[in-house]
Amino acid sequence: MSDKNAPAQVHALSSALILFEGGQIIVPSNAVAEVLPYAPSLSLENAPPWVVGTMLWQADPIPLVNLDKLLLQQPPEGVQYRRIIVLNMLTPHPRLRYFGLLSTDAPQRVLLQRNDLVPSAIPGQPPVGVLSYAALKGRQVLIPDLDMIETELVQIVRRGSR
Repeated sequence: MSDKNAPAQVHALSSALILFEGGQIIVPSNAVAEVLPYAPSLSLENAPPWVVGTMLWQADPIPLVNLDKLLLQQPPEGVQYRRIIVLNMLTPHPRLRYFGLLSTDAPQRVLLQRNDLVPSAIPGQPPVGVLSYAALKGRQVLIPDLDMIETELVQIVRRGSR
């Protein structure tokens, strides 16, 4: 006997592949607030090297994250970023509701089916900012540790307000 009030099973998840020079990350598509053309950023004092500055978006300053500098041991030089992907914070902070990611191209929309994302076994600990590795249709993707990234960004904003 079926329960008419039971929630429907989710068979697919709308996701976005965000490209950076060193690879790609996958996030739920509802995390993406807007895609903007690349523009130089304003400087941000006392930030780690992977937070490359801030920009004004909807009249609020948002920090910009360079995934190559965060996730790679030796980030490539001379990368041409073409987009800034504005992401919603998972846990909005009163002074920080969004942050931007530098990207080499516009995100690709992907409708993930249950078995599309296969965990990858990579030896050793993933680098800071990476929750895990996976394969999507034969291509390696990174699952970012958005909680860690957001926690660090909130701390930077708090330090900057002192």
